Amino acid sequence: MPNETPARCPVCQRPLPLGAQACPSCGTPLPARPAPRTGTGRPGEGKGLSPEVEGRVQRLNRWRDSARGLHVPVPLLPGWVEGLASGDRDEERFDELLRGLERTAHHEIAQALETWAREAAARLNRLEAYGLPSPGERKSLEAVTRALRTGDLDRALETYPRVDQVLGFKERNLNDARDALEGLNLLSADVEALGLPPMWPDAGLLARMERNLRTGRIPETLKQASDLRREAHEALLKILPRRIREAADETAREKSAGRDVQREAALLARAARAAHRGRAEQALRDLVRFQTQRSLDPFRLAEDRTRADGPARPPG
Repeated sequence: MPNETPARCPVCQRPLPLGAQACPSCGTPLPARPAPRTGTGRPGEGKGLSPEVEGRVQRLNRWRDSARGLHVPVPLLPGWVEGLASGDRDEERFDELLRGLERTAHHEIAQALETWAREAAARLNRLEAYGLPSPGERKSLEAVTRALRTGDLDRALETYPRVDQVLGFKERNLNDARDALEGLNLLSADVEALGLPPMWPDAGLLARMERNLRTGRIPETLKQASDLRREAHEALLKILPRRIREAADETAREKSAGRDVQREAALLARAARAAHRGRAEQALRDLVRFQTQRSLDPFRLAEDRTRADGPARPPG
């Protein structure tokens, strides 16, 4: 006869010794492990769970499924409980086990939902600060909180996924627009760092877009940012190759003069490849890094200062 898989405690998952009536690790009461059901219902054979207990088992399984999004590990019933004999002693032990699992699951899920509700309230505040009123989601969040206060875990678990889904949808749209606008600000700063002409003649354009975003005009801001970014890419791909060539010529002259220009040359090579492949922002960023690398070289700074001051005059 093949060896049976060692039983484990359904709460702490520690292995159980043969014939144990309670888990030696956590003290959870355990029913005796019965022989498999035959389904005949004859005296002395397993008859399964009563309808009331079966309903509680199904509710525990629903809790587990509904709580997946909360990342709460809900303890499971061992697979052999359906073969449990219906004698009074077995029913009493199983009821104790089930009650322990219900208490643990209820406590863990309720705590996770309370944490989620606090985070959801903060998420709603952020959306409303950006001019995105969400009265329906706030009302549903209050319903989840009330259900938790009254211990109605089923209602709380039924309501929270809808709120979470709508909040996630609105946040994704807001974050996309927020990232697009921040990308334009970064691009504009890089252009300024290189001394290039502004990409957009209107100096207050990005500030107005920021105000529009904070008043809930998200689709408009996202489309405008996309159009401006495309225009900037087209302009940069016309300007950057010449700037890269000029920098490469200067670097080649410095190399001929014996200066170590390995890092600068590598950055210029990357910028040239990016520009050739149409990746304007990457080329721009590498050119800014090239310029920063040169400005941090103390020897070059000293030489530039000497050239600016001119040759020293003899005393007299």
